[in-house]
Amino acid sequence: MTLRNKPTDKVSSCVQEIPSERFAKTAIESSFRDFEDIRLGFSFKHFLDLQDQLGVSAAALAEVLGIAPRTLQRRREDGRFAKDESDRIERLERLISLANDVLGDTRSARSWLLRPQMALSGLVPFEMADTGPGVRAIERLLGQLDYGVYV
Repeated sequence: MTLRNKPTDKVSSCVQEIPSERFAKTAIESSFRDFEDIRLGFSFKHFLDLQDQLGVSAAALAEVLGIAPRTLQRRREDGRFAKDESDRIERLERLISLANDVLGDTRSARSWLLRPQMALSGLVPFEMADTGPGVRAIERLLGQLDYGVYV
């Protein structure tokens, strides 16, 4: 009998590990909700929650997000951010989430993000997060830390 007609135990075990259709649908729906939320613009509360999570001033967070002080004041009054601003907020949230996963908890991640890192030429990760290349460098370093790569 050929492999095609009779699955081996190894093949059967792999098939059982494939996520169910429901799981895949949930992940897609979640991504779509994120996409819609960014398009509509995050609420100002989203910014305040992020500020609280990082323990930084509104001015410091706005600077990393590329939001001018007067624009931040208007967003506070309007209660909602623009699409591009929401996209930058989401990018920083993803970075924080990655740091939490790699370093184990929010406190360690916050401390790591707000202190100079030798592997980043002594730069502060949070301050580097104001550009795409800066975020990618931080993500790369966190990936190396996660996999135990000497840095």
